[in-house]
Amino acid sequence: VMDGYSLSEAFKKCQFFEPFILRMIRVGEGSGHMPEQMKILANFYMEKVNRLVESIAKTMEPILIVFAGIIFVIIVMGLLGPIYDMMGSLR
Repeated sequence: VMDGYSLSEAFKKCQFFEPFILRMIRVGEGSGHMPEQMKILANFYMEKVNRLVESIAKTMEPILIVFAGIIFVIIVMGLLGPIYDMMGSLR
């Protein structure tokens, strides 16, 4: 930008941003409505992040339930194992 490039050209040279972002910025520059375009981009990516967090939470829930079940079984076996051993030695 300091070298005289437009924002979209500078972002394109950076090769970090997706083509969708570059197009939205180019449209904002051309139409003179850059703040509105940035709000649209912010909302789009906020929804994308929310969907990602939601899918991670949905994936983690069954994994945590299984993990808690395994821990519960280990604790129960640790408590009941000695009791069964004592009952076996009484015979």
